[in-house]
Amino acid sequence: MGRTIEVAATGEASAEPDIATVRAMIREVADEPAVVRDELRPRAEEVRDALLEAGIDEDDLTSDGPRIRRRVDEGQMRQDGVEPRSEEDIERYEYYIGEYEFEITVADTDDVGETIDIAIDAGVDGIGRIRYTLAEETKDELRDDALNAALGHAQDEAAIIADEADTNLGDPIEVDTSTRGPGIPYARATMDDVADADVARMETELHPDDVTVTANVEVIFAME
Repeated sequence: MGRTIEVAATGEASAEPDIATVRAMIREVADEPAVVRDELRPRAEEVRDALLEAGIDEDDLTSDGPRIRRRVDEGQMRQDGVEPRSEEDIERYEYYIGEYEFEITVADTDDVGETIDIAIDAGVDGIGRIRYTLAEETKDELRDDALNAALGHAQDEAAIIADEADTNLGDPIEVDTSTRGPGIPYARATMDDVADADVARMETELHPDDVTVTANVEVIFAME
């Protein structure tokens, strides 16, 4: 191998996210697990039906539940001055919490606010993390753009070095690449936010920053 120039460069490409995932939850509290389960089941069906009727694709709506957990009201026990000495003492203060969680994939990020409103109207008790990301096709395009930008920067830097060395820059003879990203922006809406905001305002508040993909390249150029 003759004389060469080795350079490292970075390139970036950004785009608005085009997919959002919304997590919503319903909750019930009762003294018996069977009661919790019976209360959750019809509520979950109502939420699911409302979202499907609103145009959410069945493949874009997943659910997890019911998850039912036993709890003991230790604060009330202390307030009553009870020091449990047996399981029977504890049973007087036990209760059960049940949760049913939905994950809704919204194919158009402009529809996130409206989707949240539909879920709230259908009876969900909480809106959790809202994750914005990119469709696979968009990710691939961003990676290509970031790599092309990095290669262009590498070419420019190598040309400067070749000029300073009073030689001509040849073709690349070896290229190593890596990409990082896209990062995943998140947003969170409180129940008060949802109750107080109209749909247009919700969309504006929940819209995240652009998603950025970073590419790193190491290129060896021949010197002519």
